[in-house]
Amino acid sequence: LFAVGALYLVPYVVLNSLDYYKSQLKISEDSQRFLQDNIFRKFSNYSERARKSVNNAEMGLTMVADVPEIVESGYMKCLEIAKYLGKLAVTSYFVIGENPDAAGPLLVAGVAVITF
Repeated sequence: LFAVGALYLVPYVVLNSLDYYKSQLKISEDSQRFLQDNIFRKFSNYSERARKSVNNAEMGLTMVADVPEIVESGYMKCLEIAKYLGKLAVTSYFVIGENPDAAGPLLVAGVAVITF
């Protein structure tokens, strides 16, 4: 009876631990910092004439407003899409292993997921 209870409880403990670890990775914040550092480094390496042609306020706005939007709406969405495609691939592998005739519907589902 104890072993059956452990079989129910242990996966939840593992999943919660993995979710906590994933939340501590700070991928979005690190990506924003990396992009801001590199944009500033690129700006610093401009020639004096090119640097004068760029508005300082525009540069500041890019660093404060545009970079977080690019990371959240671009990079993080790409990671989310990769996660769902990975789930689709693993699920498809197991479904086709059980029933090879299911390849057609899985292909249609994959195209629908990529399209939408």
